[in-house]
Amino acid sequence: SVLEQLWSCKPGSEDWSPYSQDLVFQDPLQKTTGLAAYKASLSLLKNSSLFGSPIMQVHDAAIAGVDRVRARWTLSFEVRALPWRPRVLWTGTSDYTLRPAPPGDPRERVVATHTDTWDSIDKQEPVSPEALSDLLLRAGLFGPPPPPDRVPGRPDAVLVRRGRDYALRRAADAVCAEAGWDRTPAA
Repeated sequence: SVLEQLWSCKPGSEDWSPYSQDLVFQDPLQKTTGLAAYKASLSLLKNSSLFGSPIMQVHDAAIAGVDRVRARWTLSFEVRALPWRPRVLWTGTSDYTLRPAPPGDPRERVVATHTDTWDSIDKQEPVSPEALSDLLLRAGLFGPPPPPDRVPGRPDAVLVRRGRDYALRRAADAVCAEAGWDRTPAA
């Protein structure tokens, strides 16, 4: 998918053609305007001295209304700025708003806005103190980091949704899977 391809670690492999030059991007930690600022934001997470080795899994993408697309995803990346290099993981949604391309542009429609929300927090407006706290908690700065995505003895599963107090995984080749209740201590 275009979304997964944007997270490729191969420099220059991204396809920016769906995006408008004045794209507005927002997630719980930032709001940027312009395609150049969006590219810089992704580069920071993909390959910098702070973060790297991203893995983006798109679980679903669907039309969410007129000129709107919503994708559900899991994103993880390594925090290189910390000596133990934890891998942090989020689940959430991306909402894309489309608009007609400028006159003379061969594209019919372009992405005008891209808004990410995280399942693990309530306050989504940037800069969300709750989002910053969640990032630091996931990195293990407030006690031990949460359990890994893959747990020995449990069926292989993909994390589809991680809330504050729960995790929902899609297990492959399983009709029914049961696991004990794991609770992450409150921050």
